[in-house]
Amino acid sequence: MTLDEVKAVVSEHFTNYVVVVLDDETGCLDYRFNNDKIGKMLLQEARSDIISYEVDYDVEWDEEEVEGDEF
Repeated sequence: MTLDEVKAVVSEHFTNYVVVVLDDETGCLDYRFNNDKIGKMLLQEARSDIISYEVDYDVEWDEEEVEGDEF
């Protein structure tokens, strides 16, 4: 199943969504969302949730790749 096919299935059930995948072969991150502002907001909220998890390892964010916290 391609990422676009997954996006089509998700969009049938949810108004707002972000689908994020990591290609095992290339190591590239790819994502799809239905609206630029909603997509950025959902990714920002996911980032906040991940940072708040109590884990035994450090989650490191490359701040240069994050486009600010204007949400």
